[in-house]
Amino acid sequence: MKLDNLTTMRMEGEITKEEYLDYKVKVTANIETTQKRIDKLQQEDLTTQGNSENQFSKEELGGMLRIELDFTQPIVKRGIIDAFVRKIVAHSALEFDWYLNLVPHVADSGFKEVTSFTIEYESAHSYREMRGEILRKYQYKNIVVHIYA
Repeated sequence: MKLDNLTTMRMEGEITKEEYLDYKVKVTANIETTQKRIDKLQQEDLTTQGNSENQFSKEELGGMLRIELDFTQPIVKRGIIDAFVRKIVAHSALEFDWYLNLVPHVADSGFKEVTSFTIEYESAHSYREMRGEILRKYQYKNIVVHIYA
């Protein structure tokens, strides 16, 4: 960005050729220094990730979720979903993968399936009924959700 601005200033005659070359050397050196710092920080982050244990048992995962979630309520707060779910991948209208964000900065390849569940008609019907909506049995097909952490 600074280099672009510098080039524009030279093209518009705001600075001399000597000033342009002097500033260009400084800006280029600054860019290289910053890039080296970024590379070093990324390498340190990868090293830290490689040394940490990122796998949880089903019991540990369940314990962490029970602390944060109230499973007695049929609706989970949106903020909880935003905080714990890194991404959702839809394989079809009836099958989804949920990737939980329990360990910050874990690479996508670090996820392992910890559990899966099926949302059957009875559960979906109860939820819809609670919201004042109708769900007919012939309209519904079971939904499968795979949880990765």
